Amino acid sequence: MMARLCMRNSGLSVLMLGPEVPNSDWPDLRQMVDVKVADPDAHFAQAKAAGATIVRVPPTAPYGARFYPVRDPEGFCGG
Repeated sequence: MMARLCMRNSGLSVLMLGPEVPNSDWPDLRQMVDVKVADPDAHFAQAKAAGATIVRVPPTAPYGARFYPVRDPEGFCGG
């Protein structure tokens, strides 16, 4: 289950909350920063070309979003 809260009069501000996922593909993921871009596939290609540590190529989530998780320079996973 997931909750989504849209802030009134704040443009694109959205807060999404969800439960911890047991046996996740990313066991060290405790929080996530979600950055919306117009073309996630082009953004992914640019990030990969720039040397980002990609965890997974962009899948399409059940709710329609496309995203890709990466690891930061310290090794932490984020989506």
